[in-house]
Amino acid sequence: MSKGRVFVVGSANLDRFLYVDAFVRAGETISSTSSKEAVGGKGLNQAVAAARAGASTWMVGNLGGDGAAATITTAIEGEENLHLGFLTSQTGPGDEPGTPTGQAMIQISKDGDNAIVLIAGANATITTEHVTEALESLTSADVVVCQREIPDPVTGHALALAKEKGATTVLNLAPATADTSLLAHVDLLIVNETEAATLLGSESPASIPALACAIHDRFGLSTILTAGPDGAYIAAGGETSHINAITCDVVDTTGAGDAFVGATTALLAEGADLTRATSYGIAAATAACSAPGAQGYTQRRQDFDPLLASNPPQDQ
Repeated sequence: MSKGRVFVVGSANLDRFLYVDAFVRAGETISSTSSKEAVGGKGLNQAVAAARAGASTWMVGNLGGDGAAATITTAIEGEENLHLGFLTSQTGPGDEPGTPTGQAMIQISKDGDNAIVLIAGANATITTEHVTEALESLTSADVVVCQREIPDPVTGHALALAKEKGATTVLNLAPATADTSLLAHVDLLIVNETEAATLLGSESPASIPALACAIHDRFGLSTILTAGPDGAYIAAGGETSHINAITCDVVDTTGAGDAFVGATTALLAEGADLTRATSYGIAAATAACSAPGAQGYTQRRQDFDPLLASNPPQDQ
């Protein structure tokens, strides 16, 4: 069976990191111990992760017509397996830069935790026409991945179109929402504990495994619930399983969830089952936690196998 492709429809940002001892509180002024810029956005992070896990990956999104767009393009144009033909720049008339590129302002605490403020910028300008053009060649072997950092109507259009063409559809419901309208055309839902609880609302179970089962039962969706140091829980086909996390020295958790989504979908595009795909997702997330920034890790597909050797799934 030939490999499918991964199409990621979503956001691309220039991330601005502020390293702090503790997150700033209301009314407080603090000093950053250091700062830096890096390429990010949930969509682009996931696309890079899918490409690094070996999938032929297409990023579908918008950049602004500013210097940040050039910075992003330069940083990722050498990524093996990553195609940028549908990552377009929105320029204004004449010499005007037009809509600015999306940004994320990220505080990183000394414990490696993060707090993020998003500025949509050009991510808010992506159109259904652009998505239709990008997904024109979809086949049933392909996987389409979406999140919630571009307008929901565009995301919904991408999922519906992909479903119509027989592709596998994956939604990472982040940022969290209780709105279920995007679920209609989803094959696989990937959420963390907070996102799962938000989706389920007042009927949300207390335990993490029960959260995954509740989503699967209520919406009829294959579900992966990522749980950080507790690994990931899979609820699909009426069965549940648990895959352990891989121990590592955490440097920065930014982008770990995106690395998980990207690598998991890359394996699905190869035809791997959900358990094997999730295991590779955990390996990629481990790599992401071990380096600063969302795309700072250097590991590729061939580096994940040693991490997986001692991490078998467990039935629940």
